[in-house]
Amino acid sequence: MIETDPYVLAFLVVLLVTLTIVAVAKDVGAWRRSNSGGTSASAEVVRGQTSMNAIYTVYGASIASCLVLVNNAEAFIGNKVAIIVVLFACATYLFFLNSWFRNAVFFPLKNRVGRD
Repeated sequence: MIETDPYVLAFLVVLLVTLTIVAVAKDVGAWRRSNSGGTSASAEVVRGQTSMNAIYTVYGASIASCLVLVNNAEAFIGNKVAIIVVLFACATYLFFLNSWFRNAVFFPLKNRVGRD
């Protein structure tokens, strides 16, 4: 029987870290554009309770899923804590600190699922 734990965990970590790197790049690009001089408009967006509940729910479910997957996997024994910390840090950054992820990835997917 082929053990798939190393492949699934590696895919999950690579996917989440890559998404986080893209999100950081988007943040850096936005920061550079805002500090490039000239006049710029700024706005503060406050999320409604429904949007924040969706973020909290999906964040909690994704964290719980990652924890269960890593904890039950037989692969990478001895590195589980490091993997969990990386996955938690990436998910926390994406859901709570990165507006690009929320506006370009999370909410369009949430709305798409809501239409079905």
